[in-house]
Amino acid sequence: MKIQALATALPEKIVTNEEFRKQYPQWDFPRLEKRTGVSARHVAAQGETALDLAIKACEMLAADGRLKPESIDAVLFCTESPDYQIPGNAGLLQSKLGLETGIFCLDVNMGCSAYPYLLQVAHGLHLSGVAERILIITSDTYTKYIHPDDRATRVLFGDGAAVSIIIPGDSNERFLPVFGSNGDGYDRFWIRNGGARYEKGTLDEGDAGTRGNYVTMNGIKVLSFFNTVIPEAVDKVLSINGVTKEEIDAFVFHQASEAALESLQRLISIPEKKMIRSFSHSGNLVSASIPAALDSALKASKIRSGQLILLCGFGVGLSWSAVLIRV
Repeated sequence: MKIQALATALPEKIVTNEEFRKQYPQWDFPRLEKRTGVSARHVAAQGETALDLAIKACEMLAADGRLKPESIDAVLFCTESPDYQIPGNAGLLQSKLGLETGIFCLDVNMGCSAYPYLLQVAHGLHLSGVAERILIITSDTYTKYIHPDDRATRVLFGDGAAVSIIIPGDSNERFLPVFGSNGDGYDRFWIRNGGARYEKGTLDEGDAGTRGNYVTMNGIKVLSFFNTVIPEAVDKVLSINGVTKEEIDAFVFHQASEAALESLQRLISIPEKKMIRSFSHSGNLVSASIPAALDSALKASKIRSGQLILLCGFGVGLSWSAVLIRV
C-alpha cells in the first residue's frame, strides 16, 4: 500500500499557555510545559465537530485535485468524538462529499493507536479486491471531553483531523505489522460515563458525578505501561521484517507528549534527527496525531519520498501498533 496524499485540518481557534496562565495562575506552567511540550493548541469551536474538520481536510485535497470523489472506493473514519451516538461519521462523510453510495464505509473507535490499524485494514481491502482508492479519516475533538479544571489533560490535548488517500503500493515490498492490546488497563485512560454501563452523570450529582463525563487519565501508569510495551513492539516489527534500526529514516510515534517521546527516544536509542515531533503548537491530536505528524514532516522535508518510516501508535484500550511504510 502507498499513502498517495495527506492533508491536516485544525480549528481556527488557538488557545496558548499564556491564556491558561491568566485563567489558572496556581498551575505550575514551567513544569507542565516541560512534560507536555505543548505551548498552544487548536480548539474546536462550539458546534464544530470531528466531521466538520474531516470535511475541511478533504476539501484541501479536492482543491488541488488530489481528491476526486468519484474515485474513492472506501471510507474508514476513526474518531472517539463522533457527531452522534448513532449513526457513525463514515456514512455522513460519504453524503457530505458526494461519494458513490455503493462504497465500503466503516467507523472505527480506537484513538491514538488507530492509524497503523487503519493502514492494515486498507491493505486487506486492497488484497481482497473490495477497494483500491481508500479514504482514511482520523479526526477528534477531545477538548469537548476535558474537564476545565483538569490540568493534566487541559494543557495537553488539541483538536484536529488528518485525511489520507491510500492506494496499492509496490507488490514486491510488503511489511508485516505489529499490534497489541491489554484491556486490564482500560481505566487508566477513559471516560467512565455515557455508554450503556454507566449513564451520563448529572449536575445534581455534584462534581463526583459529572467528573465521570470527562476524560480521566492516570498519566504515570499510562507512561509506565507504554515504556514497557513500545520498545518491544519496535524491536519486533524490525525483526519480523528483517530491517535494522539504522535502516529506518524516521520514527513517527503517536505525538502523546514530550515526556512520552523523550522516554521512548532514550529507551530505543533513536537519533534526534530521526525522531519526528510536531505537537508543540497543536497539542495531542489523538487519532490524527500520527498522520498529522507525517504530513508536517513531509512538508518540512524532514521526511522525503522513498524513505523507510516506522509508524507507532499507543493509547486508549490500552492498545498499541507499529508498522513500516515506504513514503
